[in-house]
Amino acid sequence: MRRSILGVVVAFVSLLTLGPSPAGATTPQEARLRPPAYGSNIHGDQLRNWADPSIVPYNGRYYAYSTHQTGTYARQIMVMSSPNLWDWNAPALAPQDAMPQTPAWARSLNNGGAFWAPSVVRAGGQFVMYFAARHKNVSSSTPGWCIGIATSANPTGPFHPRSTPFFCRVASNGNTPAGFSGTPGANKGALDPQVFRAPNGNLYLYFKALDNLRQLWGVRLSADGLRHVGPGYGFAPLDSQANTWEYSTRLQFTVMENPGMVFNPTPGANRPYVLLYAGGEWQIPDNYGTGYVACETPLSGCTRLTTDRPWLKSRGANAGPGGASAFIGPGGRPWIAFHTYEAGQIMNGNGRRLHVEPLRFAAGKPRLDSRRPTGTIRGSSPGAGEVHLEGTADDPDTGREGVVRIRKDTPTGTLVDTVTTNAAGNWEFDDDSRPANDQRYCAMAVDDNGLSDKLLGCQTITVS
Repeated sequence: MRRSILGVVVAFVSLLTLGPSPAGATTPQEARLRPPAYGSNIHGDQLRNWADPSIVPYNGRYYAYSTHQTGTYARQIMVMSSPNLWDWNAPALAPQDAMPQTPAWARSLNNGGAFWAPSVVRAGGQFVMYFAARHKNVSSSTPGWCIGIATSANPTGPFHPRSTPFFCRVASNGNTPAGFSGTPGANKGALDPQVFRAPNGNLYLYFKALDNLRQLWGVRLSADGLRHVGPGYGFAPLDSQANTWEYSTRLQFTVMENPGMVFNPTPGANRPYVLLYAGGEWQIPDNYGTGYVACETPLSGCTRLTTDRPWLKSRGANAGPGGASAFIGPGGRPWIAFHTYEAGQIMNGNGRRLHVEPLRFAAGKPRLDSRRPTGTIRGSSPGAGEVHLEGTADDPDTGREGVVRIRKDTPTGTLVDTVTTNAAGNWEFDDDSRPANDQRYCAMAVDDNGLSDKLLGCQTITVS
């Protein structure tokens, strides 16, 4: 399989599986977590960090945004783009800063500031970004979080932040619905915003409320995305000492964060709005995963379905899957972006890695969908009795070198040979003993998820 970025190509060799739960279980798990599309130490030794990802499609490209990066290559909000969700245009060490201007109300990165979980939507003829930041009027040792808004004419920015926060706190200790406060509080506030456009075009913003019985909240937005319409609504209350998988062993209370809504397009779904969220402790990935709440509407009729275990959890080389956000991907289908650490590389400067996956739904519950390989075939006869075939083969689900079956005459004809791609996804086949007439070959890419072989094409070659 090819995984090229900035001319650097690396093949992944890990195949990661999550065992499905028994029939009838309330929280079925995914079949597998695939390797990342972008991140630390997967395209060379340079730092590539992409925490709390979100993705927006626009004019044939996908624009990905990420939480800040510190150090020599500090960025407040990172952005990069791709034509296909695999080949990203980020420079070697750090992508472009989508919001280089520090909001007037927020602490800067060099003064204890932070800019988390950006989420972008096109509304009112411009791009509107929501992000979380620490308010400068609260000590950096007891940060007060607020959600801010920034706007831009272009998806890559620069995004210009508004001079005051969108809001800082839910004006309630647990009651729902509730209003909002623009006053920050020590160790309190709102963070992890994710914007969602419902099928009827209405916009909603989901976020985490600190120090609230209901940690996950949502509110409807105006058509231009710049105001909230009506009160906020809390979802899925969970006691701070509940003995569930969301309990953080380090913090010693339950954690639910990074809410992001996705719509289940299955006709007749009882609860078609699925709110993904992260739970547990992000600094201890074995205690961190992704769950979901299913809702009748974008703001009501919600039930937490992942009560016994997370939907996605650490397995193999992928540690702490979280920060999930939905977007419309190829084919107009729902996809999600999320991040993981590389196992054994946690909190040591390597950062988190971007994953992108298509979704499907079964019995109202989300699944990571399998994708079949793609590729090409070309044929020629370089000399008497000689046949040469070459092409490419990519399977985005696994990152392994591809396997191609060469068959005679038809896609189901006699198997002639099996070849493997190199790290760049290229394959070759030679036959030097063919009689002088027309020879027809077909190339079939093997799918590592067990789907049927994918026809890359057939070639008829005249041999002299």
